[in-house]
Amino acid sequence: MEQFAACWEGLEDPRTGNAALHDLHGLLMIALCSVLCGGQKATEMTEFARAKEAFLRGFLKLAHGLPSHDTFSRLFRLLDPEKFGASFQRFMAAFGKRGKPRASSVVAALVVTSGHATVVEFRHSGRLSAAMLHLRARGFAPITAFGAQTRGVVAIDGKVVRRFHDKARGKSALHMVSAWGCEQRMVLAQIATDAKSNEITAIPKLLDMLALKGTIITTDALNCQRTIARKIVAQGGDYALALKENQPSLHADGRLFLDDSTHKPDDRHRSVDADHGRIETRTASVSTDIAWLSAHQWPGLRAIGKVVRSRETGAKTTTETAYYVLSTPLSAKRFNHVVRSHWGIENRLHWRLDVVMNEDQARNRADNGPYNLAVLRHMALNVMQKDATKGALRGKFKRAGWNEDYLTSLLALF
Repeated sequence: MEQFAACWEGLEDPRTGNAALHDLHGLLMIALCSVLCGGQKATEMTEFARAKEAFLRGFLKLAHGLPSHDTFSRLFRLLDPEKFGASFQRFMAAFGKRGKPRASSVVAALVVTSGHATVVEFRHSGRLSAAMLHLRARGFAPITAFGAQTRGVVAIDGKVVRRFHDKARGKSALHMVSAWGCEQRMVLAQIATDAKSNEITAIPKLLDMLALKGTIITTDALNCQRTIARKIVAQGGDYALALKENQPSLHADGRLFLDDSTHKPDDRHRSVDADHGRIETRTASVSTDIAWLSAHQWPGLRAIGKVVRSRETGAKTTTETAYYVLSTPLSAKRFNHVVRSHWGIENRLHWRLDVVMNEDQARNRADNGPYNLAVLRHMALNVMQKDATKGALRGKFKRAGWNEDYLTSLLALF
């Protein structure tokens, strides 16, 4: 519980008077446990607390009894979404480092005292959480960067929470833009917008939440923008951005060049997969002959690429071609992998939120509730992804509700 509470440092309790009787961290813990067991809304959080009162009293005081659904609803409506999102970042920074490091491994922390930054380094043989407690005991406040968790391919895309819209109040559907760690299979950060078109302005803010050095950022064609490419390169990352007609001149030139039969790419790679009753062939090619594209003044451009996808299903064969701008000259094999990895955000995040967690049916509409509960769902999904036991995700949510030992093992991941 102490490690869980540490993730919420700096999150102010917006409740006042009698509304603040229940402990903030206790409410957040009950809410997360409820979502881990398949709960979706405030009334179900209360039902969970009633059903699992004996279990919860094993690590929560509950001095004022069990919280009502109004208590949960009020809390998530009033919590500052920016600070709640920042708490998610601290959660992921700590959560990503849970585990047993090697004996005598080095732990370094950036410590700020009296306006000066100092790197404190020491050796330890316990869990990283113990190392952080050691720093705190010495009077330091460690600031954990998320860069240690951010690596490999990071896919960025948006998803609409459809039931959030409210015609009577003139509210559009909530649009959550998420950064998905394709290797970690976890949500790394998220930000909310009120329309699909606002993704372009939201993504630079989302990138500010991540340490991009050593990563390759992928987006759909909508977000193939100079401002986004410049931001990624400035933060030390690389990009593989889908290129379509929203960049008409660059797309036309790249397509003409890569489709020219007399042009020989620097590298080409072909992969074939046969699964789910279909055969899919992906042929990737990469070219670094891009000096002639300098007139487009595209930030950090080092190569262009093309992927031809052919899918055979029964007697039907479909083919599509996609074009990309790259900030690093990837091998064709690596390029093929990076492009395919981007679909993980659709298959492993958006699909699971809709089909397994039933997010599209969530009817939370008031104030900050929809965003804060969406963040809570991301947190629960990350916990499930961290769990190493075998089984389908839907089954794990059910098992957490049925088996208190399993739920305890999930909480032990903090």
